[in-house]
Amino acid sequence: MNEYPVSRRFRRVTVDLPVVVRTGDGRLADEAADLSETGMRLCTDAPLPVGAHCAFILSLPNHYGTEFEVLGQVVWSCSNSMGIAFEHLDERLVSYVERLRRHEESL
Repeated sequence: MNEYPVSRRFRRVTVDLPVVVRTGDGRLADEAADLSETGMRLCTDAPLPVGAHCAFILSLPNHYGTEFEVLGQVVWSCSNSMGIAFEHLDERLVSYVERLRRHEESL
C-alpha cells in the first residue's frame, strides 16, 4: 500500500460521479469521490495495482455532454479506493471542476 500524496497542484472537489474503468480484462463500474483537473480518487471494491494504465469513462452531468474518456495511471491503491493521475488535461473536465469549485466556495 502506498502513502497518499502530501501536496497537490490542484485542489480536489468532492463529487459523487459514476466512472467506468476500462482495463484489458474488461470494465469496472466505480464511483469518483473527489476530482481535480489532473486526477481523482475512485471508491472501488476492486482496486488496481499502482502503475496500472487504464481508460476512465466519465459522464459529467448537465450541459457537459455525453460520456467521454480520459487516460490515467493508478498512483496509489488501498483496500477500497485508488488514486488516479490523468495523462492529459481535458477542457470539459477542467470546466466542470472549476464550476464545482466556484459553487463550493460560494457556500
